[in-house]
Amino acid sequence: MFGDELLTGFLSGQDRPLSRMSIAAFEDLGYEVDYSTADPFNLPSFRQLALMGVTEAVRICDLCRVDRPASVVVEV
Repeated sequence: MFGDELLTGFLSGQDRPLSRMSIAAFEDLGYEVDYSTADPFNLPSFRQLALMGVTEAVRICDLCRVDRPASVVVEV
C-alpha cells in the first residue's frame, strides 16, 4: 500500500522516502520527532503499485477493503 516508502520492509537499491505516517509511528513509540523532515510522499495508486512490482501486495491488501470504524468522541 505504501509502495517504496522507507518503513515498508522491502530493501532495494533505490531511494526510499520517509513519510509523515512513518515519522508519526516513531512519535507513537515515544520518540521526539520533527515532521518537517518528512519527504514529500503520496500514497501510490493501484496502477503505480503494479508498475513498481507490488502486485501481490495489492491483491491481498485487506486494508483496502476494511470499512472505517465509527469515530469515538471523548469529553474531558
